[in-house]
Amino acid sequence: MALPSPSVPEPRQTALDGALRLTAAMTEAAEAGDWDRLVALEAERRPLIEGAFEQVVPEDAAALAQAILDLMEADRHIMALARAGRKVLASRLEDFSRGRRGRAAYGEVQALATP
Repeated sequence: MALPSPSVPEPRQTALDGALRLTAAMTEAAEAGDWDRLVALEAERRPLIEGAFEQVVPEDAAALAQAILDLMEADRHIMALARAGRKVLASRLEDFSRGRRGRAAYGEVQALATP
């Protein structure tokens, strides 16, 4: 992720640092499959990103462009982890559904077999 840039004003750099720190925590949450934490961290990160990119001046453009690239790269990784997590969850739900249908069918057969 981007290193602090002396050309970016302090409040903006503080917001960027916070956003990048939260992005790293989001990545850890995604890698751990902690989706609730990921969502909470993203909600915390959003206003920092919005604040960091308000009223951009040309002198800040290069440093901000790098921060955007870093955030986008991390977000792509997080999205890939989320897609993989969604596939695992869908598989588990399918297994659960199959098990429920099997138990229901067994119950119906038992009911028919019981005089």
